[in-house]
Amino acid sequence: MFKLKFCFCLYLLLILNSCKKDETPVNPLLACIGTATTPIFESDFCSNSFSDSLFCEIRNIGDFLLDDSSKEFMIDYCKLPDDLINFQNDQGETIHFILDSKSYRKKSALYTSREYCNLDSIAPTGLCFSGEFLEMVLRSDGAVIELRLMVELLPEFSDNNQGQVGEYFSISRRLGVNSFTKNFSALINQKTLSSSENFNIEKLERFTINETNYLDVYSNNIENTINPDFKYYVNREYGLFAFQDTDGVLWEKQ
Repeated sequence: MFKLKFCFCLYLLLILNSCKKDETPVNPLLACIGTATTPIFESDFCSNSFSDSLFCEIRNIGDFLLDDSSKEFMIDYCKLPDDLINFQNDQGETIHFILDSKSYRKKSALYTSREYCNLDSIAPTGLCFSGEFLEMVLRSDGAVIELRLMVELLPEFSDNNQGQVGEYFSISRRLGVNSFTKNFSALINQKTLSSSENFNIEKLERFTINETNYLDVYSNNIENTINPDFKYYVNREYGLFAFQDTDGVLWEKQ
């Protein structure tokens, strides 16, 4: 009887141990980000007919979720309000940022396709979709620099657009009281897009700052910009890890 009980306990212990080994480790960043909220005005956006006069019909192309791999670009999302995010230049000068605000929510969009319901129609078909939107705003001391970082789903606007979407990491800089200018938008997940082309974005296999190597880096091309602009350096492992200001000074996250 004792041997039977011992064997049963040993068998149960082996089963429990094998279950633990099969568990996938939880990514603390993804656990902290959690699930997207849905604002009331977004809950039935695509089912409303408020834009029927602009389109011959409105087609709902779906409800899309952000991939976990794209969320990982927002490495500082779980910082506390008092936590400092520091960027330093070669002279030892430091810019201190704080996480001013953040949100993870659903949003919907309605846009025009290149299709018409019939030959006599002057109104095109409207395409509507719902997707997730992850955002955070970094603000420096004295609000000298304010950056809005986003991971978002955007539709394809090509002539053969049939409702394809992709995931982008974008950075906008505040230039006025109510004005943010987006000067960085990198395609980080092609999803259903017909092309993986990144407009005005350089993809670097390696970028080195002070003997630190950063791999698989996205950076915006500022050579053809009319006005001086920031140049950003981003990857999945470190998020926004460096930027070059309008004076050409490089700042690296510490």
